[in-house]
Formats: sequence, C-alpha cells, structure tokens
Amino acid sequence: MKTTLFCACLVLACGCSSAERPTTADDGGSPEADGGGGVMRQTFLATGAPADAASRFGGANDPARAPTLVYPLDGVIVPPNLRELAFHFLPAGNTLLELTFRSSSVDVAVYLTCTPLGAGCTYTPDDPVWLAVAEPGRDGAPVEVRLRGVDGAAAAGPVGASAPQTLQFTSQNLDGGLYYWATSFGGGTAIVRYDFGRRGQRGENYYSSPFASPCVGCHALSRNGLKIAVGLGSPLPADLDVLETGPRTHLWTGLGNFAAFSPDAAEIVTSDDTRLILQAAQTGAVLVDPLD
Repeated sequence: MKTTLFCACLVLACGCSSAERPTTADDGGSPEADGGGGVMRQTFLATGAPADAASRFGGANDPARAPTLVYPLDGVIVPPNLRELAFHFLPAGNTLLELTFRSSSVDVAVYLTCTPLGAGCTYTPDDPVWLAVAEPGRDGAPVEVRLRGVDGAAAAGPVGASAPQTLQFTSQNLDGGLYYWATSFGGGTAIVRYDFGRRGQRGENYYSSPFASPCVGCHALSRNGLKIAVGLGSPLPADLDVLETGPRTHLWTGLGNFAAFSPDAAEIVTSDDTRLILQAAQTGAVLVDPLD
C-alpha cells in the first residue's frame, strides 16, 4: 500500500562560496572546511541574508537570544522526496539566523532572515538545500537541527542558540496520493487528493459537488489504490459511493456508515446501524449478509 505525507510553504535560497560570494541555487551550495565527521560543510544564503552572514556568528552565547524551533516536531521522520517542509520558529528578537543540519553524512548551514508567519517566522528550503540534506540523509542517521540567531544590524555580537532537535529520513521515497476529508473546500466538504513527491503541489478537489452530494465525509481507499468508497450525508446509515480512483468512474451506490476493502480490492465490507455486509467491490452484489 502506498502512503504519503504532505506539507508546503515557499521561500527562495541560493548557494554561496566559502568566501560568502552569493551564487545561484543551481550552484548547489558551497563546500567549506570539514565541519566534523569527515563531511564537507555546504552553506546557503536564503533571500535577504547578507553575503557575510557566516562571519557574524562568532560572538559569545547569549541564552536570552535563543530562538525556538516550533515546527517540525522533534524526532520527525520524513521521506527524502517530501521536497517541501516548512520550518517554523520564534526568532527571540534575532533578525539574522543560521539553520544547521548535521549528522555523520550531512553538514549544511543556511543563513536566513525572518519571513513572518503569525507571531513567528517560517523558512522552507528550496530544492538545492533540500537535496543537500535529504539525499545523504537516506542513510537513516538522525540529523541534528539547530537554529542560532544574532542581531543582523551588527557586524558581530551575542549569539542565541535553540535547543537541538532531530530530523530523520527514510531510505526510500514515498509515491502516490493522499486522500483526506476537508470541511471547507470550494464552498463545501470534499475528499481532497494530494499527489505526493512533486514540489509546489496543492490538494485537488477529488470528490464533492457537483460529483457528489454537498456533504462528503467518511471514506476508505483500497490497499492497491484502485478503488475508493465515499460516504455521503449523515451516517444513519449514509449513502455510500464506490468509485475507481483513477478515472473517477462511479461503480455503484449503496448504504454504509463505514467501509473496508479486501487486500485485492475485489470485496468490500460495509456497516450500517446493526450489521456488517460483504459485497463485491466492482458491482455491489451482496455476498454475505450479515457477515458474522
């Protein structure tokens, strides 16, 4: 069964050389002196960061300036092809920040400014930064994530450092679609599909009016991803539409508060207020009623 995750935000970044010479994102970052563990450090400048940003973080530690990483949560595990993962943080008065990723195979530093989001800031790595972290991160070793901040108006000064967190990558990509229920999508409820693995994706209104009734809710996807059962209206029991997912072909409508497909998607179990019913997934023909 293919599963997926999703997240999105946007900010642009570019690489810089060891002399802090800004270059383009296509440059892929610049190797510097070995940051430890035999890994060459790559540095990147996000939009708005000065060319000499790296040189401004040599001051004494000041706990009062410590920024706080808010998102993602500590210890999160993501696939390498997630491509867009927003980092949310509270800057603690800092206007220039250093976001570092370090493990036995990763040593990346990004210098950035605050892109406001609510009471804090957000930063989303562009493709060169993401690939520099995620591809070597496929070895599964936890990547330490730390954020440091300074007063960007000063050439040098006190530095605040966040508590370290870890980020981990799976060895394999995740491909496929994520189906989820949205309470407000195009003016009503809907089943939304998010196609995973490409940057810049947004959820698609997969099943709602005019495809179905205005109230779309509980749903079940077959393990092979070829069929989906979608509940319509209140579960008293609800009407249940069964479709082929790709062409969105309607196969049949029955009744059922909840549903579950067999592993090969040939059969489906539905429930009403009193019993379980086994039916043929392609036609809705009743096979066993009630199912003990």
